[in-house]
Amino acid sequence: MSTTRSASHGGDGRAEFAVTVRDDWQHKGLGTLLTKHVIEAARQRGLSALYSVDVSENGPMNGFAKTLGFVSDTNPQDATEVIHTLQLN
Repeated sequence: MSTTRSASHGGDGRAEFAVTVRDDWQHKGLGTLLTKHVIEAARQRGLSALYSVDVSENGPMNGFAKTLGFVSDTNPQDATEVIHTLQLN
């Protein structure tokens, strides 16, 4: 039905995360619930930021990230990607 993944990188306190919700479970609030859970878990673990790398044409993800307070920037290494970052501290 869904998956959640995160990985902490180096000692900078940042972690990449991804939440995937199967098509027939979308638009039911599950992705929002899982993402909020990941954000809270990251805060409790003392991480400084979460980020997600997505294709820039993914309008629904861009809007979703903005709604949750993520800041989005074009990936400087690949203009077809956007990096959504949420500062946690």
